[in-house]
Amino acid sequence: MVTLGTEYNRFNAVTTKLLDISRNAGSLDIPYQKLIAETLMLRLFYELDGCIEGIVLKLVRGTPYLDGNQPQLLRAPFRSQEAARQHILATHRKYYLEWTTLNKTQTYLRGIVDPNDHFLVTRAVYNSVYEDMRNVRNHVAHNTASTKARFIPVVRRIYANTAGISPAKYLLSRRNAIIGYAGTETVLSQYIRWSRLFVKTLTKSPI
Repeated sequence: MVTLGTEYNRFNAVTTKLLDISRNAGSLDIPYQKLIAETLMLRLFYELDGCIEGIVLKLVRGTPYLDGNQPQLLRAPFRSQEAARQHILATHRKYYLEWTTLNKTQTYLRGIVDPNDHFLVTRAVYNSVYEDMRNVRNHVAHNTASTKARFIPVVRRIYANTAGISPAKYLLSRRNAIIGYAGTETVLSQYIRWSRLFVKTLTKSPI
């Protein structure tokens, strides 16, 4: 049976491992901690992006949320996830799909999913932290002047002086980067825990 539980359970398993690695890395020398923190951030965002795509492509074929409610679709459900993917690719003349920004997600689903559906509403509500994570991830991956320009405002939320704050140092910071999360945890751990809550909310998982 097709269910969003596959994506939900896999993401929980992966992020449990990421949290464990992050905790255990705390006993290593700082250079290794920094390298591991950046690698985990890349993996986290990769897994989150893949999880979201899996959720979306199942919803548009009519797969119910984990609480049993049906997604609000504006057209007949696709016969398969691959049919949905090919339709979106052809409609937007793309060779591959990216779900990393709210605008792209809304554009891809226009005419397919009702704007008031739970998925799109939740994606918009959680967007500010998602954008922060994307900007951190992009600077880790590319380290250019343009990625730095988007990374600095993220850092400025917890550091008055951003000089010398690299992505690794930021991720290892024990400051409150997300409202409601403990600053006693590293920012990386806060991002991992936030991502788990995000996926739980997206799928309407009751547990």
